Amino acid sequence: MTTEPGGGAGRAGPAPLWTPSAERVERSTMTRFLRWLAERRGLRLASYDQAWRWSVDDLDGFWSAVWEFFEVGGPAPSPALAERRMPGARWFPDARLNHAELSLRRRDQHPALLFANEAGELGTVTYAELRRRVAAAAAGLRRLGVAKGDRVVAYLPNVPETVVAMLATASIGAIWSSCAPEFGVSSVVDRFAQVEPKVLVAVDGYRYGGTWHDRRAALAEIRRRLPTLQATVLVGGPPADEEGMTGWEELLAGGETEPVFEPVGFEHPLEVVAERAAGGTRRRDVVDRVQATGRDDEHVVERIDREQDRNDEREIRQRAGVPQPARCGLTRHGQRWRHQQPDRAGGPLRYRRHRILLIGRTFG
Repeated sequence: MTTEPGGGAGRAGPAPLWTPSAERVERSTMTRFLRWLAERRGLRLASYDQAWRWSVDDLDGFWSAVWEFFEVGGPAPSPALAERRMPGARWFPDARLNHAELSLRRRDQHPALLFANEAGELGTVTYAELRRRVAAAAAGLRRLGVAKGDRVVAYLPNVPETVVAMLATASIGAIWSSCAPEFGVSSVVDRFAQVEPKVLVAVDGYRYGGTWHDRRAALAEIRRRLPTLQATVLVGGPPADEEGMTGWEELLAGGETEPVFEPVGFEHPLEVVAERAAGGTRRRDVVDRVQATGRDDEHVVERIDREQDRNDEREIRQRAGVPQPARCGLTRHGQRWRHQQPDRAGGPLRYRRHRILLIGRTFG
């Protein structure tokens, strides 16, 4: 039997799906935090439930303890919560800190990033190297005119350069926003135009499923439709020779090795995540991906339910290399999709049931 947080012994909750071993509990950060509270503040909490109850009853005490335990920097600002109302709560009103500075406190050869590509090639970036790259990238962004409060947007995949660019942006006190390069032009512009970016960091293509997807035309159109852009940094491509284009290596070429961090208030924006199209347009953007992997070749079918630019549907299907759904023998039965595949020996059609993964988002 378990108890719900703060519920006391009399309120039974559902049985836990998983319970950590005693050894794992002993090594946990929570255990270290509870011992720290006992040693530093004389606060002895015998269970998780007691710790949870204290954390919601004594907000100033809890958050100041978290600030000190994790060594955020300097004495904890007081009060932790200036205005206790929702919406409108104001946390740490007197705090001045920088997200990138806290992320880069470690400066040794311990791995900070582990990454791999489709070819199975593995790579590592240490904390020391990450710090150097962030310093160089931040200096390069400053040379392009980026200052505190400016917006830097990224049209990038999950690569180390994306982490470097994000931390470099944060170190300046600028604001980050990003989209993956498989996004269509309209979707990217809808998101980025709202924040009026000064700099775009982008790739002109990406590899997926063993195929190179050329995004040069899409990138050119995105740049054309973002009138506030002053510069574009191209990652991974040849040296940029277009007006307003800078190569990634050129951005890092200043030789700076120590980042300069701009302290900002606790309420200062770090990142913008778009949830509505430009101009407040209400939009549904739902994509279902059905992946069928039977004995025959793999098929990927996407259904687009969109109250917006229908060109995006054609672009996504063309990029995925799949025909229209009607040509795939795809039928829907209730909430399940079944993919109709012919037998290799020419026998009757077989139905195979496959999982549906929702990878879209509904706006409105």
